[in-house]
Amino acid sequence: MKSAVFERQRGEIEMALETLSAALAKFPKCAKLYMIQGQIHQSKQIFAAARASFAAGFKACPKEVTLWVLASRLEEEDGKSIKARALLERARLINPANDILWAEAVGVEERSGGAAQAKSMLARGLQECPTSGHLWSMSIWSEPRPMRKSRSVDALKKCEHNPHVLLAVSK
Repeated sequence: MKSAVFERQRGEIEMALETLSAALAKFPKCAKLYMIQGQIHQSKQIFAAARASFAAGFKACPKEVTLWVLASRLEEEDGKSIKARALLERARLINPANDILWAEAVGVEERSGGAAQAKSMLARGLQECPTSGHLWSMSIWSEPRPMRKSRSVDALKKCEHNPHVLLAVSK
């Protein structure tokens, strides 16, 4: 893995891809290798190859949340936010009660221009992950300024010592 990253940083993209292919043959359960391979293809604007890398990663490591997030961001970059939503929905079915996936789904909705959908997605995420400081901090910032104080009190009650909540409240 370090060899592939080093080759990538040096600009030897083809050598990095060869190294990754050899590494994946030996270690097919290493999610990081699929991520690096997909990111290299994504940086070269070869979306089909990047999709294939991430899809192979899903099959080998379905519990790797970062892999799902990278795949949804690839779909967003390619202009397919509907497919990004579907990927995140599938990821949430496989990895229930994961606040990172919920936060990414809220981000997809916000970036696609659906503030109302983002707010409802955030509410659903807070129902499934009620002690997630990350989601509570997003909830605080999604409120209009006069409502933030009451939302901050709710967040502090649910997850008192979470750094995300403390930072959002202190701001």
